[in-house]
Amino acid sequence: MGEREFAHVALVALLAQHGVDCLRVHDVRATCDALAVVDAMVAGDRAVGGVGQGEVS
Repeated sequence: MGEREFAHVALVALLAQHGVDCLRVHDVRATCDALAVVDAMVAGDRAVGGVGQGEVS
């Protein structure tokens, strides 16, 4: 993965978290991995009632 690709994948994950549905990507595998991590984090956050979004339990 190229040096700039890390930033690209991070940006795609951030945009996906904010509801962007369509993006052009260069490294499909890395992007899918990053999106899977975002999905897992969101699912885990919901499971514990929002902890992780700046809230303290």
